[in-house]
Amino acid sequence: MTQTLTRKTLLSDKELAVVRLLADGLRTKQVARRLGISMSAVSMRLSRAAEILGTTTAIHTVVECARLGLLEPDTHRAARLRREIADRHASTCSLLSNPSCDCRG
Repeated sequence: MTQTLTRKTLLSDKELAVVRLLADGLRTKQVARRLGISMSAVSMRLSRAAEILGTTTAIHTVVECARLGLLEPDTHRAARLRREIADRHASTCSLLSNPSCDCRG
């Protein structure tokens, strides 16, 4: 996305909560427990976030949110995990020659 958008116009607080917890390294089941929602609700919120951002995977969604400044590093550990996720995502896109992702460039 090239235009600058505020957090509110981009993703809901519920969608951001899911993405933030995934960025912190939690798995879907752990996110559901932490937020007190079902795993299908986690998947629905993640799918909606991916649709809004034009991403295709959970990792790509996390990376795009970080790129847009929607994920503030809460701790050193969280920032390190986000970097690892971004590196893994870039490696995967490079291996697959993913034309729909601009993470490599």
